Amino acid sequence: MSSIACPVGPPPFNQPTADITLRTADRVDFHVHTHILAQASPIFSGMFSLPQPPKEIHNPGTLPHRPTVDVTEDSKTLERLLRLCYPINKQGLGELDDIVPVLIAATKYEMEWPLSLLTNDLLAVAPKRPLKVWAVACQTGLEVVAHRAACAMRERATNTAQCLPVLEVLLREEGLPALDGVYAGDYYRLREFLRLTVTDMSFKLLLGSSWSPPSTFLSGFLSTLQPLSPARPITTPPSSAIPVRPLRKSLRVFTVPSTPAPDLVLKCPDGRQLRAHQLIVSLHSTPLKTKLEAAREEASADVASPTGSPTRVWSTSLPAIDVDLDSRTLSALLGVLYEGEERLPSDLSDLAALLLAAWKYAMSRVARVVEARWESEAAQSPLEAYFVASQHNLDSYATTAARKVLEKSLKGWYTTAMESSPALAYQRLLQYYQACAQSVNEDIRRVADRFQAAHPSGGWGVAVVDREIIPKYLRDLGSRIVVGGPVCRDKELALPELFRSSCVEGDYYGPHSSWPQQTKGYCHELVKAMLDIGSELRTSVPNAISQVKLDVA
Repeated sequence: MSSIACPVGPPPFNQPTADITLRTADRVDFHVHTHILAQASPIFSGMFSLPQPPKEIHNPGTLPHRPTVDVTEDSKTLERLLRLCYPINKQGLGELDDIVPVLIAATKYEMEWPLSLLTNDLLAVAPKRPLKVWAVACQTGLEVVAHRAACAMRERATNTAQCLPVLEVLLREEGLPALDGVYAGDYYRLREFLRLTVTDMSFKLLLGSSWSPPSTFLSGFLSTLQPLSPARPITTPPSSAIPVRPLRKSLRVFTVPSTPAPDLVLKCPDGRQLRAHQLIVSLHSTPLKTKLEAAREEASADVASPTGSPTRVWSTSLPAIDVDLDSRTLSALLGVLYEGEERLPSDLSDLAALLLAAWKYAMSRVARVVEARWESEAAQSPLEAYFVASQHNLDSYATTAARKVLEKSLKGWYTTAMESSPALAYQRLLQYYQACAQSVNEDIRRVADRFQAAHPSGGWGVAVVDREIIPKYLRDLGSRIVVGGPVCRDKELALPELFRSSCVEGDYYGPHSSWPQQTKGYCHELVKAMLDIGSELRTSVPNAISQVKLDVA
């Protein structure tokens, strides 16, 4: 403990009867009573149920010894939280910026009564700042609050079609950091709630509960109670951290052949050790071969022989090298090394991890087969591929997947990869999608305007000709792309669709047909124009999309 005394918190957190001290991040001591904390928080109750060191007997007139525990909250947050636990007057919290840090702390310590009080405060603020309140509810697992905040967003819209534009306005007002700490899955459900007409609690906005205390929280506490020992901090993840929800498919465990016996141990950061053959590993990876040679060198030792000359004695244990891969990825990698692409997983997360592993350890052949499998799987599941690539910082792969996503409408399109991806990744995809839609719409309208200018109505003196049909078809198509996608409309821009659009209800000789009955020259010109349009748009639309850059930062 520091020899410099820290300032003490205000009453009642300065009483001599207190038996433990909580020290805040800004170095303020709060002397509190363990029996009150134990009643308010099962986390603290579990701590205090552990065997405690014997209390020191202090002389009258001297300050009693209290064990000190560092916490990550600042003094303002901790005081407000403790006041909610103690039987004293409570401080009213009317501003969201005051409520959030206290709520996060109450969630961290699982304090039911403070959580209920703070939930009421959040509900009161929801009409004023619905997006921020919804984000806080997502971080703390408060379904009721999330639902009320989403309803408050709806109430700002004049009709259902305006709900998503209201969300965009709120995002501009609050800024994209308002989505920090939120899952893409939660953001998807919010957008679906606003798009659809369901208004009751049957529509669940949150998938699961919020963050839970780390496993080291209890185990490290007893050592903090030792007299004169350095205080140990109680940690909590930053508000921007995204807790991972494991949703990956099970992976078939690979068993290394036992004949001949494996002669190498590969040690993973997660504590697991896998065995392999030195020859297989060395043939595929130069970096691992170098590490293996160093390990073999360390396994030997120079000792003196009975005659006094040095001799080399080899260790009987297998050489071991550290690999910077989790055991799941290493097992999959070994499967590919031994049995080839037949052992490749189909799960995109596993493929991304394998690809990074192959790059890390210069396994070019493995990288090629993994990339080929990724391309195949990503083509079938482009939305999942986008989120997985974003999680693994595979920017070029995320961009390719986002381009493939343009072939389908994003409305109602969901993948479980959203549940372990940040909402910001989803927002960036939405912005890219909309920017591409706008770019394609502008390109289609440019072609429609040029067509109309080149073929004005009445130019052929044939009354039955309606030269507005083609431009109107193109402009309507561009508008549909902007409103709901999909962006890629190759079929609708192809020649057969342009032919069909040139007449009403398939009647080539109807009263609004683009095809005159007498003027053959006009028909030839019209056909040529449509062929030119189809050919040009097949090139110009991809070019319009390529001008839009996906923000992967």
